[in-house]
Amino acid sequence: MLSTATNLQLLKQCLPLTPHIRSYSLAVPPHLLRDSDLYAFLLQSCTWNKDIKTGGAIHGRVIKSGFENQVFVCNNLLNLYTKFCDISDASRLFERMQERSIVSWNTMIGAHLQRKEETKATHLLRQMLRAENKPNAFTLSSIFQGFEGSAALEKARQLQALTLKLGLILDLFVGSSIINMYSKCDCLADAKGIFEELPARDIVTWSTIIAAYADSEQVMEALRIFWKDET
Repeated sequence: MLSTATNLQLLKQCLPLTPHIRSYSLAVPPHLLRDSDLYAFLLQSCTWNKDIKTGGAIHGRVIKSGFENQVFVCNNLLNLYTKFCDISDASRLFERMQERSIVSWNTMIGAHLQRKEETKATHLLRQMLRAENKPNAFTLSSIFQGFEGSAALEKARQLQALTLKLGLILDLFVGSSIINMYSKCDCLADAKGIFEELPARDIVTWSTIIAAYADSEQVMEALRIFWKDET
């Protein structure tokens, strides 16, 4: 019998040769799909090819093979469903998962934010915290993008407090996202405060604070910061 590594290598060689992977993937004998990595790769191929029909069929084989509780496999299913299906399909799968990784949470939070469902995204964040799963920089930066307008300022400050508690406030990626969030909430004072508290700054950080002032029609302050960056 071929090894798992050999099976995966063969799949990688054969799948790109077909315009649609449905006929090939479903023709693979069950004994060649004994490893979760193989299912994960097939699902990744469905995502690459935007082939939800085959992905659904592979999901059926995943269930029959007993791999639906494998986090890596489920994460690939979530990725496929959130990209090309009604998000309710992804939500049902997510709720059935016995174990969730940071990728699982980030995928669902990001999917809701892409659909402008900020309330559902923040609900998931609270659920994540109750389950004692620690958000990472990507989680928080994604959530920050959902806050906009002066009405969201109080929630934005609460989220900043959570970021501080988690020890991520000094992360450059997170810091730039907070600056952008406050600028969209029409609070340049808070944006500037975060900017000046950062121990280090990169091109993204500088560009974000300059854009914040420029968007608020405070051109002279934007230029002042720009020239300070140049020096």
